[in-house]
Amino acid sequence: MADKTNNLWIVKLQVTNNNDPLLDSLTKRLRQEIQGTTGWHRLGQLLMHLGQFDQAEQLYHTILDQYTFDEEDRAWVFNQLGEIRKEHGDYIMAVKYYDQAYELLKNILPKYHPKLINCMNNFGMIFTEMGDYSKALQVFEIVLDFQKNILPSDHLHIAQSYANIGDIHSLMNNYTKAISAYKKALEIATNILPSIHPALASLHNRIGCVYNDMGEYTKALSSYKKTFEIRQKSLPMDHPSLAASYASISSVYHNMGEYSTALSCAEKSLEICQKSFSSDHPDLATCYGNIGTVYNSLGAYSKALEFYEKALEIEKHFLPRDHPNIADTYNGIGSLYATMGNDSKALSAFEKSLETYQKALPPNHLKLAALYNNLGNLYKSTDEYPKALSYCTKALMICQETLPSDHPTLLIAYHNLGKLHQVMGEYAKALTLYQKALEIEEKTLTPMHPDLAYLYSSLGEVYLETKDYPKALLFFEKARTIWQKTLPSNHLHLLNLHYCIGKVYQAMGDPIKALPFFKHFVEMFRS
Repeated sequence: MADKTNNLWIVKLQVTNNNDPLLDSLTKRLRQEIQGTTGWHRLGQLLMHLGQFDQAEQLYHTILDQYTFDEEDRAWVFNQLGEIRKEHGDYIMAVKYYDQAYELLKNILPKYHPKLINCMNNFGMIFTEMGDYSKALQVFEIVLDFQKNILPSDHLHIAQSYANIGDIHSLMNNYTKAISAYKKALEIATNILPSIHPALASLHNRIGCVYNDMGEYTKALSSYKKTFEIRQKSLPMDHPSLAASYASISSVYHNMGEYSTALSCAEKSLEICQKSFSSDHPDLATCYGNIGTVYNSLGAYSKALEFYEKALEIEKHFLPRDHPNIADTYNGIGSLYATMGNDSKALSAFEKSLETYQKALPPNHLKLAALYNNLGNLYKSTDEYPKALSYCTKALMICQETLPSDHPTLLIAYHNLGKLHQVMGEYAKALTLYQKALEIEEKTLTPMHPDLAYLYSSLGEVYLETKDYPKALLFFEKARTIWQKTLPSNHLHLLNLHYCIGKVYQAMGDPIKALPFFKHFVEMFRS
């Protein structure tokens, strides 16, 4: 679809099967949703449904400049412009448009009028985007109460409010409440909408996100694939929602340790976003951050840093300085610098992340736990053990407080605290914590997950230090079997592992077996 003059639009149509019942049902539903007092209004809504936000914005400005409407119609156009600015990540301008709509409507409509409720809902959305979750939750709960006063219990707007409340609970790690809210929304929406409606895809995606955060990766992947199938059938191939699906699928594959698949999906997400958005759009920052995270896991640190810095540049331009997304990126950059041995840059990035998290998130948020783990690891590497112990203990306490006892994130806290006790020479404590981590990992992770190999390697190191060489060799070989299949051949984990296996054979008095591992270590180190 393209605007050739002020009064002429060229629309490219694609032939479809008139006998497709799903497509026919979706078309009828979209005709109900795409309404307005004029054809221009309806065209603007259609453009937004298709993800053509720049063209829709141009059209709405033309409507404001060239036509005369009553207050309600003007408010509706301002609301649409706010939606578009929100999609572009321009939250300040979005709030201004929403304010204009609200001020026009509150003077002419009763308190519980649906249009005023819609304005309030938009403010809740903006608070969510800006990271002010407590305000967003308060607004969405007020909206739901208002809607229950004027709408039937199975109305689609009530489903949307349950979904919004679920979003906030998910962001605040209230997983049980999030799933409950999403399922209420899905139950209502399924009874009203066609089976390939994009709103159903969105709800399946949200449920998948919560399962992903809960460490239930099989359920998460199932939900994400349902989302993708619906969006493929109902949206253009370059629609931003398909980019979001690729990103979601990438994240769960990353958590499952399937990094090459994760990278492929993340790159497909970026490709769509580059077609759909300007070069400094916040969704591109998310894509860059996702790719950076996968490269970090693959050990491609220079590539990871390149993508993290691209993400940070965009986020600083569009988001408030205390937004959690900026803190996420600083945490990723800090972790990367720590791995590369640049402790001063790592500490600087972690401190910036910590400052923002402490302002924007509740004290038991898992993002704080992840950061505390990173700070603990950093202070461990600089031999500042009291500080390291304090941060690792804080991380474990948050995880124990907020997660089920077999959650994969909890094993990271056990592992990190065990690693600290290991370097402090407290091997019995280290082994106890490693065993707790191992019990969780063997229940929740696939047999070839890279994180399982990392724990095997740590167990091997403790048994090497305590001179239990057969057990040390057993765990080192388990780690090597996994990492050789899941990591690049020059990854630092494999480099260290070959050296450790060589040390075990040397300590066992078998230099002939030790020599090939030491040689491999030297060759990898040189490369």
